[in-house]
Amino acid sequence: MTMQFIYELKKFGINVSLQGGKLRLDPKERITPGVVEYVKKHKAEIIRELKARSGDREALNKSQTRKTRGIIDPELFKIPEEQRTPEQKAERDRQLYALAEEMDRERQIQRVESMTLEQLKQEDLAIRVYSRVLDEEFYICSNEAMKRAVEGEGLVCYLPDELERLRGLGPEDIKRVHTVKREFNGTITNRRM
Repeated sequence: MTMQFIYELKKFGINVSLQGGKLRLDPKERITPGVVEYVKKHKAEIIRELKARSGDREALNKSQTRKTRGIIDPELFKIPEEQRTPEQKAERDRQLYALAEEMDRERQIQRVESMTLEQLKQEDLAIRVYSRVLDEEFYICSNEAMKRAVEGEGLVCYLPDELERLRGLGPEDIKRVHTVKREFNGTITNRRM
């Protein structure tokens, strides 16, 4: 998702780079409030992705270590097991569980991001997505059953076949199609634009 965001910015003429370890976006006049919000929310991921792409493995390892901060208290793990109080043991277990959940969530995101639309059809997934182009959230559902499962949330839901029909459309065309789909609770059956 992060790399896709960087590519989308490049398509709109915005360059994303690291200078002195700091994130830089140019030209400033093309940067919208939505871009700023997304970058603030995903800054660490973007920096990690750019560093990984540039081959800076040492910096990548440091940024991954930083990710455990807030989840893992390193001081707690310095205490020998036999000297920990029951509360410290419970806290250690809670922290390890939280870290495992975070790692599992990241693996799931990577798995979904790498799926083709055909692979998505084989799953039972409802993925909530925020689109910068549409400036709103919607669902990508792998099948009709998953679409029915989330329809009470009031968000538009796209099936894999509908996404295939949107390929190659520009942002303005996608906005028009999305508006019609949302207003009429419709389904994209073919494309004539």
